[in-house]
Amino acid sequence: MAWLSADRPLRVTSAGSRRLFAAHRAPAGAGTRCLLDCAIEADCAYSARRLYLEAGTWQTYAWESLEAHGPEPAAAAKLESLASDNPYGRCVWHSENDVLDRQSVSVEFEHGTVGTFLLAGNAARAARTLQIVGTAGELSGSMDAGELRLRTITSTGPRLFAERVISTGAAGGGHGGGDLRLVADFVRAVRGEPVSISSTRIEDSIDGHLIVFAADRAVAERRWVELAELDPSRG
Repeated sequence: MAWLSADRPLRVTSAGSRRLFAAHRAPAGAGTRCLLDCAIEADCAYSARRLYLEAGTWQTYAWESLEAHGPEPAAAAKLESLASDNPYGRCVWHSENDVLDRQSVSVEFEHGTVGTFLLAGNAARAARTLQIVGTAGELSGSMDAGELRLRTITSTGPRLFAERVISTGAAGGGHGGGDLRLVADFVRAVRGEPVSISSTRIEDSIDGHLIVFAADRAVAERRWVELAELDPSRG
């Protein structure tokens, strides 16, 4: 958001909570670990067996503790891991997680831009979407779809806007293909070569971190947090 705005954030407010994935919301029969003591694992939408063994999601993280077993641990080793010490085998309601599962963050920038970040931790489809509204139109996109939709306001024609679909050529892969492009930019920078337009200034990266710190404070204190509180040089 800090990179897209090309502007400095002034203040941040945020609201959110850990409301769904908490022990008091656990269904009857839920255990502490999916494959150890759970009576509803077979029908649970958040079953570790279904997510990590059958659907194959988040493989890099789910089997990190089994690296000694080689690049592809045996199914028996995976089952034993989920039932014992693997953090990904814990019940989603009894995992002692303190991360918010829903949150909205509003950011006001120096020259009038307003940005909003929305998190829904229990969305049916895990995805990241983007929408930018400007003075002449809007740009929207989905990381998973690998495409952007550019709509521009028009003064003629049957509709009030014109639309163009732009393929990013980067569907799939780590963060929609962004991971490899970040690495490529890093290598170019080390070599002293020109980097892509996606490369951020250090100031934007610092601002992005300050926005997150301010959002945490805003949730806890239920107020707008001025960035100058975290960075006195802005005063």
